[in-house]
Amino acid sequence: MSKLFYLQNIPEQLKDRALILDTNIFIETAKMPELQELLIKIKEAGCLLLSTSSVRSEFLRGVKDLTTRQNLEKLFVVLGVQFVQGVDKMSFSDMGARFQLLIHKTAPKASIADEELLFLATMSIGKRKISLATINYKDVPHEFYDCNDVITIQDDNGIRTIGIYTVDEQAFARQISAFA
Repeated sequence: MSKLFYLQNIPEQLKDRALILDTNIFIETAKMPELQELLIKIKEAGCLLLSTSSVRSEFLRGVKDLTTRQNLEKLFVVLGVQFVQGVDKMSFSDMGARFQLLIHKTAPKASIADEELLFLATMSIGKRKISLATINYKDVPHEFYDCNDVITIQDDNGIRTIGIYTVDEQAFARQISAFA
């Protein structure tokens, strides 16, 4: 039996944001209808759900059965996830320095893709600030990102926590000036 624990105001808190969903979020959502319902509420509150083509590929990797693959692909549609194919359509402020700093800080310990680091380096899409949803605590450079919210999953496999991470602009600015 699965249970989902979260603050009821999470959809409202994320309404004006873009939320990048990591691969592990899709894996959990495919197994847990309650998480799918929560992500739909977050989207309906006005949050833009995003992911990257590398996350999509990772999520579908190894799925040989056509029916299973089609069902997993439907998850993207049901959630209304927009897959951003690159970062060339966004405007960047200090992106180069931020990206280099993120690579320097995360490369030895994280499995986060360069494409995701580019999104984190931009910090915003239009007027929306970006947050990242992931279970992989080690993928997030905590020197720059605060965990603002958590969603806890309890099932037969144990307890897992999804962190919703948002940039700490002041910490980033301090690190960039020290790094440059």
